[in-house]
Amino acid sequence: MRSIGKIFIATALLLTAFSLSPSATAQNFYLGVSGSTMVHTWFSATSAPDNHFTANGWGRNLGAFLRFGKKPYFQFGVDWIWIENDFALELGKDLQYSENIRAQSFDFSLKIGYNIVQTPIFKYQIHAGPFIGRSRIFSGEGIVFESSDLNNSQGGFIAGTGIQFTNLIIDFEYTFRFTQLFNKLIVDGQTVDLQAKPQLIALKAGFMF
Repeated sequence: MRSIGKIFIATALLLTAFSLSPSATAQNFYLGVSGSTMVHTWFSATSAPDNHFTANGWGRNLGAFLRFGKKPYFQFGVDWIWIENDFALELGKDLQYSENIRAQSFDFSLKIGYNIVQTPIFKYQIHAGPFIGRSRIFSGEGIVFESSDLNNSQGGFIAGTGIQFTNLIIDFEYTFRFTQLFNKLIVDGQTVDLQAKPQLIALKAGFMF
């Protein structure tokens, strides 16, 4: 977690330095920060007729972004996401695991957006674009994960809509990962391919400088 935090801080400092440069200011570059305590993630997967894996959870998000242009605009962002999931794993009819598991991800995204409504103080926007990232999952009391269990690096797609009032931004986003979250797992001597691809929805608030 410390290394992820250092990457996040370094990226935010680089974005700040770039956005404050004279060339960036003259070319419609904007720096922004965003955060959320309303992040919901879920997925369900079946690797065999009797093998089921589900997870549902809530979390929070902290992000920074650099935006160029107005209509359309391009936005490079970095997000640090913490999630607590209720994991349920069923292998056959008798073997079951259920536990609250913490996870986090660190994602880089590149979005293109368009202002459908644009006035001097109000904008209604849509945006979409790909992202890549890495995830980390923490072991619980009964479920133990190794770093090799996760399929890193990961990628997916983000789509969202939002409003901007002067410099205040409120966004609603949906995220889908194209890559599987896990490699094949060994559970009580069984090889399990969960084929889990998490989805996430978030309501974010941010400020643009």
